[in-house]
Amino acid sequence: MFSNVALDVVIGLVFIYLLYSLLATVLSEIFATAFKLKALNLREAIGRMLEDIDIAGAGTTNTGNKEDNRLMDSIKFAKKTKGEFVNTFYKHPKIVKLGSSGVFGTPSSYKPSAFSDTIFSILGIDGMANKAVLDDPDLTALKKAFAPATARFVKGLWENSFGDIATFRWKLEDWFNQTMEQSIEWYKRKIRVITLCIGFIMAWLFNADTFKMINTLSTDDKAREQLVQMATAYIEKGQSQDTQQPNANPEISKAITTLGAQINAIDSSIKISRADSAKMRTTDSLEKRKKELINQVASLQGSKSLDSLQHIKKQLEQDIANANAVMGIGAWPADSVTVHYDSTLKKVIYIPQIDPGGLNSSDSKIRDGMIYLDSCKKPAYFFRFLGSNFLGFLLTAFAISLGAPFWFDLLNKLMSLRTAVKESTKAKGTAAQDTVSPNERVG
Repeated sequence: MFSNVALDVVIGLVFIYLLYSLLATVLSEIFATAFKLKALNLREAIGRMLEDIDIAGAGTTNTGNKEDNRLMDSIKFAKKTKGEFVNTFYKHPKIVKLGSSGVFGTPSSYKPSAFSDTIFSILGIDGMANKAVLDDPDLTALKKAFAPATARFVKGLWENSFGDIATFRWKLEDWFNQTMEQSIEWYKRKIRVITLCIGFIMAWLFNADTFKMINTLSTDDKAREQLVQMATAYIEKGQSQDTQQPNANPEISKAITTLGAQINAIDSSIKISRADSAKMRTTDSLEKRKKELINQVASLQGSKSLDSLQHIKKQLEQDIANANAVMGIGAWPADSVTVHYDSTLKKVIYIPQIDPGGLNSSDSKIRDGMIYLDSCKKPAYFFRFLGSNFLGFLLTAFAISLGAPFWFDLLNKLMSLRTAVKESTKAKGTAAQDTVSPNERVG
């Protein structure tokens, strides 16, 4: 079993990883929200359904080396999939109306029925009366909605439906659902890569080198004890639940509630107008006003999400600052640093603490005195210690990319194990106290 010291080192390290992972998750969500990654990911999925992307012999218009194109596509997280058929699909009124009129104009999700309804409208299918357009061997109608190779695939779905429109609709929606399942995996992979990149930048900015953190926790009893106390307090307060369900800006929430009440009132007015023939002319204006209010709600909900994420970000930055203060880590150096050689410890002490790997050759030779870091030296220092700590930063970034749930679960298990170790040690100590030495026996 772990010794108490070794266990506390692991707990401290896991706690730091948890804080960094939470902040990286929030930052990646802010990035995804700001760049509408969910909406663009959905558009990419629809593009792969309608266009002949990566289909051999389909006569696609992609030029250049195919592998290079795929690599570039993987790097472009916020790419907007283009093509004749995906553009036609997204310009259809049903899809346009699912988005808001603001920044979040492209819908980030819609139901399978919306997909099939839009395809039917583009094809010109109107129930049983227009089955002939699907029976056309030249695929004239299908080629209005799909690229040639994909049109032949959809023709196969129609043939397997045995002339039943309802079955054909179900097959289209099933195809949509299967594609959406895969698109979720695409999105998760993108977020993992983004989190890894953010994690590396965070490790660099905070000078969070895993190897140095382990060394500090192993040798500094005070820092180790304080981090364990912080981890214990974190678990007890259940801050993870607060992170999952953050409190939004009350003003935004109030505005959304007010708009919702106005929408409900308009719905009631619309019902009255439709029932009263004398008021039918007001229905159109009410419907228009209702749409405007719905768009305002959608815009505010986007702002609400960003506001909540920013609030969590500030809290996590404070927690990380507290942990870093305990560990004595940080990237940006002070203007001046006092240098002293401790003969007892046989090492150079820097006050305030800096990373020696970031110093130039002349400053690194100073054993007693002062180091002055002006505006020219600081950027050089910042990039210099990147090279000396690259592997430690990379390891921290990989740890952060595992995600906050992983580290939170592990921290809970380690804290339970630590409690068990303490109780076991206490029980053994009590037994030892109850034992009487033969020399102390009476009689």
